[in-house]
Amino acid sequence: MVAGPSGYVRQPVMSEEHGRREDWLSDSLLSGFVATIAMSVALAGAYGLANMLGDQTGNRVEQWLYALSHNEITDRANDSLVLAIGLNLIMGLVFALIYGLIEHRLPGRSGWQRGMIFSLIPFAISIVFFFPIMDAGILGADLDAGPLPVIGNLILHLIYGAVLGSLYAVHVDAWLDGSREDHLTALDMQRDMTLGVLGGA
Repeated sequence: MVAGPSGYVRQPVMSEEHGRREDWLSDSLLSGFVATIAMSVALAGAYGLANMLGDQTGNRVEQWLYALSHNEITDRANDSLVLAIGLNLIMGLVFALIYGLIEHRLPGRSGWQRGMIFSLIPFAISIVFFFPIMDAGILGADLDAGPLPVIGNLILHLIYGAVLGSLYAVHVDAWLDGSREDHLTALDMQRDMTLGVLGGA
């Protein structure tokens, strides 16, 4: 317990039954939304770089980069861009909810460490299950892009995990004076923001 300046004794924002914070649902969705956007921006940058540096007749690395930006997955994503963005957002939010459920059980001394450790779960699912579903083969072997699909996928998921874990670690009472009124107001604002994000999405 921590006593705020107003004398209100603040209890840790945790669920005694499960060890989760009382704001885990809204915090997971907000953190997951931002983390998914960060991952998407990184993906767009990586795609642009691979498209610029790739050469179908160049050296091996240039051929890998060309194959990385010209394959079944990118073709399908370009053909159904809105659907691809929507599915990416949905999956990002789903995994963020899972993170909120198990965050208190993950190893790591800081939020970004726990987030990056967690991100290995969607990373493994992606390269073992999602790639074959998209005709890319297990570990992206059918893309003829060498190790780049696995390496790139790992980096993207680590970015997602680092942002997710860092934002989720920010306590709802951060920068408040410790009063119960401020605490409840912060919870209400967080829930309203979550509804706004979901509605906008």
